[in-house]
Amino acid sequence: MNYHLDGIAYWRRDKDKAITSWAMLKSKTTAAADSKPAAAVLAASERRRAPETVALALEVAHAACLDAGREAKDLPAFFASSYGDLAVCDAMCSTLAQDPTLVSPIKFHNSVHNAAVGYWTMATGCMHASNALAAYEQTFAQALLETVVYAHAERTACLLVVYDIMPVGALASVVRQDSNTALALVVSPTKTAQTQWSLSYRSQTIDAFLEQLIHEC
Repeated sequence: MNYHLDGIAYWRRDKDKAITSWAMLKSKTTAAADSKPAAAVLAASERRRAPETVALALEVAHAACLDAGREAKDLPAFFASSYGDLAVCDAMCSTLAQDPTLVSPIKFHNSVHNAAVGYWTMATGCMHASNALAAYEQTFAQALLETVVYAHAERTACLLVVYDIMPVGALASVVRQDSNTALALVVSPTKTAQTQWSLSYRSQTIDAFLEQLIHEC
């Protein structure tokens, strides 16, 4: 199945460095390890409450829409994460084990798997279809497939955002995720004036997908 990419954005931070844009990834340059996603699409009050998964996802979502020259409110949105917000889940579980009455309503609100796409649709005023997906190690491949199929079925461009963060606490011993990473794509069923790549779908990881794009640049 063929599809076209009109926009792309990337963000990654590990313990030693950060890559805060697609341009930095292509040029193999890095930023400081304490870099944080700006998530400028959120109001200041929302940014203060939003966990890093939300900030990370919205940072690349906004950048991809800008790269594609498209209005965020016009795009159906697919947000995907293998694990969701591991930091919030760890904090809630720790609180439940120690003093259940202190569980924060805001943390509970941010623990649900569709928190990021919920923040996105509210921040951008998008009223098109949206979805939140998880498929463990096949999350990126599954999310890309669903986005491409929807784009072709509805004959419309769509936004895909895939993100995950490093685990903390007890989850660090069982979750294999060594960075805070997010990738966003604006996927079109037809070639447009904004199209940067024309591809055929195949099941692959984010790293393999990015290597393919960089090789074709």
